This record gives sequence, C-alpha cells and structure tokens, in this order.
Amino acid sequence: MHVAQNTGLRGRWETLHTQPRIIADVAHNEDGIKEVVQQLNETEYRELHFVLGLVADKDIELVLKSLPVSASYYFTKAQLPRAMDPELLKERASQHELLGRSFTNVSLALDAAMAESSTDDLIFIGGSVFVVGEAILHLKG
Repeated sequence: MHVAQNTGLRGRWETLHTQPRIIADVAHNEDGIKEVVQQLNETEYRELHFVLGLVADKDIELVLKSLPVSASYYFTKAQLPRAMDPELLKERASQHELLGRSFTNVSLALDAAMAESSTDDLIFIGGSVFVVGEAILHLKG
C-alpha cells in the first residue's frame, strides 16, 4: 500500500517505525476495523500490541467486538473533548475480552507499547484519526 506517497494522506496502513514494526491506520468504524484485522491476520509478528483510542460519541460496541482478543491493549485518548476516557474504554473493551492498561495520552501509551515490545513484535495504532495523528507527531519527536 502506497497511499501516503500517492495521495499525501497519512495513516492508512502506514508503517511508522521498524523493529518493532509500528503500523497506524485511521480506520474508526466497524467496516474499517474489519479490514484492519484482516490485514493484521496477513502480517507476520510475534506479539501484537494495540494502541487504541476512540471518540465517545460513536457506537463503539461493533468496533470492539471486531478486534483481536490475543493482542495486548494500550487504551488511550487523543487530546480533544470528544475523546473517550481511557478507563471507560478499558472497561467496555474488557466486556469483549480485550485486556490491557489505560493511559492518559497517546504518547504514554505508545511509549509503553514500545518499551514492552521485542524487535519482531507489531505495534498497531488506531481507532481514531486523532490518535493516529498524535502518534505520528510523537514519533517525529
């Protein structure tokens, strides 16, 4: 996929880092997340670390039920009023057997995922355009 190079659009299955590989995608609804999960299923990695933040004014149940149970989750929020509280997201996700920790911002969640990953792991960042944008800025550092 060469979306960023062809269109200038960032965050569509975009590799942001290698070793560990970090991929971001701005998919934020059920159909988009299902496509992401299909891509993840076709990608090789040892462990999957999932940095996830959603907005509070969307129905998140369809998104949550589509996510892989086997991942380690880092629940977070973008710095905007519509962002869902990461503790609430963690609680709602646990009802779908998605387990992890909550972080007050994207930078902390991403740093934790990187610290806990080995070089052959995959860190995926998604759930919101805003979360992906903040992750891109954080990695530019």
